[in-house]
Amino acid sequence: MLKFFGYFLFVCLALLFKLVPHLPNFSPELVFSLYFLINYKKSSAILGIFFMWIICDVSYAFIYHIPAFGSWSLFTYSALLIYFMLINFGDFKNKIKASKKQFIILSVFGVLIFWLWTNLGVYLLSGIYVHNFLRLISCYYLALPFLAYSLGSAVFWAVLIPAVITHRKAVQQSTLLSN
Repeated sequence: MLKFFGYFLFVCLALLFKLVPHLPNFSPELVFSLYFLINYKKSSAILGIFFMWIICDVSYAFIYHIPAFGSWSLFTYSALLIYFMLINFGDFKNKIKASKKQFIILSVFGVLIFWLWTNLGVYLLSGIYVHNFLRLISCYYLALPFLAYSLGSAVFWAVLIPAVITHRKAVQQSTLLSN
């Protein structure tokens, strides 16, 4: 029951932080996704992550009157799949549970994968860029500010989540010991 509550809480927090105005790309979904992958069974984690991302995208689209899905969705959701496969392939799950430093590193790694893949999607599908090497470089260059925000967000959330969880566990232990 506690795991389900944690699962539900993360989905609600992701939705809240997606909908509350924030710096561009400064939302916790990628770090929350990594947390899901580490702390839940693979099938539950993947289901929860996609549920969280879809709910966030649909809610955001509803509030701001923009399409929820489009050709970009292919690159957004496939970036998540690539990230999942790399995390599972590297068998990081048990290592990360013990190391906050690795959690931060893999959060940053996820941002880099997401940024590289989704900006390739922007280049290929947006119609903004002529398809040549110079414009590909231009696409990534123009996306650097978003990368900076995403990296800052990844570090912020990857430090905050373990700190909050550690604090919560310490409070629960002290409560149990005092009773």
